[in-house]
Amino acid sequence: MRMRVLLILFMAVGLCGAALGADAGVAEEELDPFSGTWADAVWTVVSFVALLLVLWRLAWKPILAGLTARREFIEKQLKDAEGTHEEARQVLSEYQDKLANAEREGKGIIDARRKEGEQEAGRIMGEARKEADALRVRLEMDLERARKQAESELLDEAGGIVLRLGEEILGRTLQDADHEKLINQAIERIRKNDENTA
Repeated sequence: MRMRVLLILFMAVGLCGAALGADAGVAEEELDPFSGTWADAVWTVVSFVALLLVLWRLAWKPILAGLTARREFIEKQLKDAEGTHEEARQVLSEYQDKLANAEREGKGIIDARRKEGEQEAGRIMGEARKEADALRVRLEMDLERARKQAESELLDEAGGIVLRLGEEILGRTLQDADHEKLINQAIERIRKNDENTA
């Protein structure tokens, strides 16, 4: 709306100026920007001042207001961008801190799991050693029992051989007391031989 009014005023001023110039009766060849009458000069000054007032009132203030609004909008955008940039920096810093904490926690978890694994391996090795020691003790006891049983069987067999030899040599059957006495003597000799050889 303002632009239409401004355009109509410019056209009116231009037409007035053209009408005054035509009324003066000056030929086109004689036109010089500095030549003319006092009326032309006054009219030019008046139209220029009127144009300035119209521009000041209708165009200059809205242009200045638009430029001021634009400047304020740009300043606000710059402040918002700086704020956003600072927020982004803070978020990046927090992210880097969280990443470093996660890395430390991950290393801590790995170290804890490794220690648990080492402890578990030590526990399993200890149990295996205990089981091996218990098995060795059982085997030694079984071996000792087998040895004693073999000794006992050997002594019984030796006693039986001694009895048979005694019957054959003496030609008579030994009494239980003789039998026991011979067996005990044979056992004593065998034990002494075993102790001397060990």
